[in-house]
Amino acid sequence: MILLGEISLRVALLMAAWAAIVSYAGGRTRRPELVTSGGRAVHAVLVLLALATAGLLTALLTNDFSVSYVAAHTSANLPAIYSVAALWAGRAGSLLFCALILAAYATVATGTRNQTPQVTGTLALVMLSLLAAIVLATDPFERLEWLPPDGQGLRPLLQSPWMLAQAPLMYLGYLATAVPLALAASALMTRRLTEAHVHRIWRWSLASWFLLTVGILVGMRWAYVEPDWGGYWALNPLTNAAILPWLASSALLCSLVVQAQRGMVRAWVVVLVVGAFLLSLLAALVARTGAMSGAHPVVQSPEGAALTAFVVAAIALTGPLVVRRLVDLPVPPPARSRWRSGGSAAVLGVALLLAGLTGQAFGRGNVVSLHPGDAVMLRDPYGRDWRFVSEGVSRYDILNRRVIATGMSVYRGDARSGLLTTEWRQYVDSRGAPTFAPVPEIGIIKTPLQDVHALIGRIARDDAVELRLGFTPLAWLVWFGGALLALGGLAAMWPRPGPRALVPDGGSQ
Repeated sequence: MILLGEISLRVALLMAAWAAIVSYAGGRTRRPELVTSGGRAVHAVLVLLALATAGLLTALLTNDFSVSYVAAHTSANLPAIYSVAALWAGRAGSLLFCALILAAYATVATGTRNQTPQVTGTLALVMLSLLAAIVLATDPFERLEWLPPDGQGLRPLLQSPWMLAQAPLMYLGYLATAVPLALAASALMTRRLTEAHVHRIWRWSLASWFLLTVGILVGMRWAYVEPDWGGYWALNPLTNAAILPWLASSALLCSLVVQAQRGMVRAWVVVLVVGAFLLSLLAALVARTGAMSGAHPVVQSPEGAALTAFVVAAIALTGPLVVRRLVDLPVPPPARSRWRSGGSAAVLGVALLLAGLTGQAFGRGNVVSLHPGDAVMLRDPYGRDWRFVSEGVSRYDILNRRVIATGMSVYRGDARSGLLTTEWRQYVDSRGAPTFAPVPEIGIIKTPLQDVHALIGRIARDDAVELRLGFTPLAWLVWFGGALLALGGLAAMWPRPGPRALVPDGGSQ
C-alpha cells in the first residue's frame, strides 16, 4: 500500500497537469471532448491522492520507521489517534493532506451543471502547483538508509484533542477559498460575472468563513489549556495565522450582504475574492513555519521555497488579470440573505465573546506550596472564599508517558465543587527512553461564573508541590459567544437565489 501511495502521488502530478492543459485548451477552442477530459482528470486526481494518503496513513499506523516522515513524527507506543493526526503534524504530510482536500473541493466544484472549463483549469493549476511542491521539493515517502529501533514520537504540544480538530478545520477553511478564486478567474477570463457566479462565490466563501471561525475558536480553546501559550489572549501560531484570511472573508461576505440589500453586486467583489485566496496561501505558509513541527522556518526548506514561489507567482498572475479585465465585468443582480434573524445572533455572539475575553483581565492567580493533607484558602474575583485541600501525589505510567499527578478537593464554603487535578507528563518511547522535556498539564473545574484552574510546578522530595491556583471569570462566554457568532453568521449570510436576469456575454468561453 505504501508503494502504491508513492506511485499514485507522482501520477496525480501528471494528471493535474493534464487537467489544467486540456481544460484551458478546451475552453479556448470550444472542444467539449477536451473539457470533459479535464473534468475527468480532476476526479482522477482525487482518487490518486486518496490512495497516496492511504499509503502514508498505512505507514504511520503500522510504524514503518523506514519512512523518514513516520520516524520523525511517531513512535511505536503512540496512541493510534495521534498516529493518524501525525498526517498533518509535519510539513510533508500536511501538504499531502492539503492536496487531498483541494482535490475533493475541485471534484465537487467541477461536478456541477454548466461548469466552465476556466474553473476546472484554474483549480487544476492550483493543484498542480501544490503537488509540484510535494513531489519535487519534499517527499512524504522518503526512505531512511537505516532502520531506527523506534521513532522520535509526536511533540507533547500536539498530543491534544484540540490539535485533532484545529489543523483540519484551518486547512479546510484555507483551501475553500480556491473555488471562489476559480469562479472569479473564470469571470475575468470570459468577461462574464453572472448571478450563478455570485451565488456560488458567496456560498463557498461562507463555507470558508465558517470553517475558519470554528477553527479559530478551537485554537483559542487549545491555547486556553496550553500553559506555553498563555491563554486564549495569546492564541496559538495556527490561530494567529488565520486572522487575516478570516478578516478578508468577513469583508467579502459583508460586502456581498450590503450590496445585496442595495440591489446590485459590484465587480470589485472579485478583488476581495482574490485577496482572500492570497491571504489564505500566506497563512498556510506561515502556519508551516514551525507552528506544528517546531522546526526552522519553512521558507528555509525546499518545500517552503517552492510554496513561496507559488505565492509570488499567484500574485503576479492574478494582479494583471484583475487590472485588465475588472472594468469589463457587468453588474449582475445579487442573491439575498437572511440577515435580520441570523445577524442579531451573530452580533450578540460577538458581544458575549468580548465580555468573556474581558473577564480574563479580572482573573486572579496565586502560587502556593502544599504538602499532602494541607489546605489553603483563596478568594475569587467575586469576593467568595474557596478552600483547596491537597490529596497528595501519585505516580503512574500510561500509554506513552510517565505521569506525576496531584489532586485537590475544592470547596466553596461547605459545598464540594469537585476534584482538581494537574500533572507533569514525561513522554517516552517504546523502550522507556524520554523523547521530550517534561510538560505540565493544566487542571480546570468549570462553574457558571468562572473557571477554577491549577498548574503544577516543582515537586519536592517530601511530595510538597508548588502550584499556581487561579480563577478566570466568565470563561464560558467566550465559547458560547463564539459558537453563536459562527452559527448566527452562517444563518445571516447564507445566500438565497435572487431574481434571475440575463447578463450580456462579454467574452468567449
